[in-house]
Amino acid sequence: MRPRTENRWLESTTLWTLISVAVAILIGAPSLYLAVKAVRGPSASILFKITAESNVLDLHEPVADLAILYHGEDIKAHRKNLRIITITGVNNGGLDIRQEDYDRNLPWGLRVLNARVVEGPRLVDSNSEYVMAHLGPTVVRDSLIEFNKIILDRGDYFTIQFEVLHEEDIEPRVEAVGKIVGIGTQPVIAATSPETAPSFWRQVFLGNALVLGVRTVVYAVGTLVCLLIIILVLGEIDQRRDPSSSRRVLQSLENYLSNVLEGRDQSERETIKYLLVMSEGNPKKLGHVRAFLESDEEIVGLNRFLASFQVLRTHVSEAKGLFDLDFEYPEPLLALEKGTGRLSVRPGVIRALDDLMRFLVTRPIDPNLVERLKKAAPFIWRGQHIYYIR
Repeated sequence: MRPRTENRWLESTTLWTLISVAVAILIGAPSLYLAVKAVRGPSASILFKITAESNVLDLHEPVADLAILYHGEDIKAHRKNLRIITITGVNNGGLDIRQEDYDRNLPWGLRVLNARVVEGPRLVDSNSEYVMAHLGPTVVRDSLIEFNKIILDRGDYFTIQFEVLHEEDIEPRVEAVGKIVGIGTQPVIAATSPETAPSFWRQVFLGNALVLGVRTVVYAVGTLVCLLIIILVLGEIDQRRDPSSSRRVLQSLENYLSNVLEGRDQSERETIKYLLVMSEGNPKKLGHVRAFLESDEEIVGLNRFLASFQVLRTHVSEAKGLFDLDFEYPEPLLALEKGTGRLSVRPGVIRALDDLMRFLVTRPIDPNLVERLKKAAPFIWRGQHIYYIR
């Protein structure tokens, strides 16, 4: 006989393990992102929102001989339109914007496309007296509105209003110009745009370093809890669905051995099941086991080895835990005698072995059940090595 640990059960759980890891990564991604955000800190951002657009004159029905003059030009005859645009700019980021954050070589402001600015711009509102006094919006060219590069604290906003002249069949567009440190783009959106409200992920990750740090801890703990629940659930599913699950295999084994197990105590029942597994249901292999257990010479030799091993183990223990030696033996068959520390055959083992051999001769075991037993053995006899007979 030689010992061999059966680890095939690991193969049956590999798929579920991979799935669990993948789910854990998906759940843990927000925690990792929050951790990076907490380290990097808040970011700068500016948003421009078109809060209102209206035509100066809106004619729904044509009127004969009607002329609309603007600075001496008949804009109706030239199929042009005069429009009032109101735009609000806001520092919606997590940082104050300082004067040195602007690119000094580029203007900062708004450019109007497909139209020219003919009136304004007028600063009509702000939540900061400093911004009202120093923003100074001016038209540099027909299509460029420039702002002074002032300090914009977090949450500061301002609203400007201006009129543009454009072709009737071409809609004017507005875009931001200039460069600010830490800001990739300065979007200009319409009041009805779905981007007006912060996106879901922006709401999730919005906050200062302390808030993000707390969220990171909470999400990390939640991730671990979810991962444990997933592993437990998947493990239970695996046990129920896998035909080699220890519960079903053990029940099949007991059904098969019902005639042999009937009327025996728990110790003998476990011994018979263990003998069946280690012999893989082969009566000849059980004969080898019987010969070994009945041989005084074999048992004496085994005890001599055990005595030598215990001496070696005493010396190794002086190495302060650098080595860990243990002597393993088939516990359902052999027992350590109290006091002497010698191995001896457990009572009733030989009788159980003979009964099992006779049973297997008259009713051979199904090979499929043998394979299932080999897979489930580590679950049935946890913490014990299964000694398969060769």
